[in-house]
Amino acid sequence: LGFELRRGLAPPKQGWITVIARDAMELWQTKLQTRVLLTDFDPSWRAGDWGACRRQSCDVLSLAEQARRVDCIGNDGLDYDDSVCTAATACQDFPASWVDSWGYSCSVYEKFEYCSPNGGPGEDWQPDWGALSDYAHQGHAADSACCACGGGHSASSELDARRRCEGPASGPDSDNNGIDDCVEHGTSTTTRERTTTSSSTRSATRSRTGSTTATTSRAAS
Repeated sequence: LGFELRRGLAPPKQGWITVIARDAMELWQTKLQTRVLLTDFDPSWRAGDWGACRRQSCDVLSLAEQARRVDCIGNDGLDYDDSVCTAATACQDFPASWVDSWGYSCSVYEKFEYCSPNGGPGEDWQPDWGALSDYAHQGHAADSACCACGGGHSASSELDARRRCEGPASGPDSDNNGIDDCVEHGTSTTTRERTTTSSSTRSATRSRTGSTTATTSRAAS
């Protein structure tokens, strides 16, 4: 092979495959070299399901988050470094639900080749239909709204790996073992509240005991 695919890195755009054949005694040899072009590499972010809603600390007033796994996957099914997807931008039709004054969407323009990628009329656009701009709607014609027609806008397709949530069911899980860190180390807020209450009760008991002793002493005197 004239190129090497390294895991995690975007594949090269072209390379060469060289095939060499020779007889057992090496009296003759022939070589065939073919160029290979990569024309359709499309990496994208893939996200798993959101995890449990967890507090960020053992404090019941701390903010809560959900997390999920986000990977950069190529259309070849391989897992690539995040930088491959970060560098890629995707064109999105804008407005997303745009249709022209006749109700034709961007997908119709693309399917029937009513426009070209450079923003002009397509092969099947008839001259007597006029210009693309004659069918503008929502402030846009196909050449400004549709990616297939040279319009749309570029936007990063990166997905969030974390998000805020309400009503957390548990505390943090820093080591991802599925166990609430606060419960595992005996530092849950509920435990601390019980300890505080117990300490207050003992203090009150000691105070009352001290007062009783002082009264007895005065009576004796």
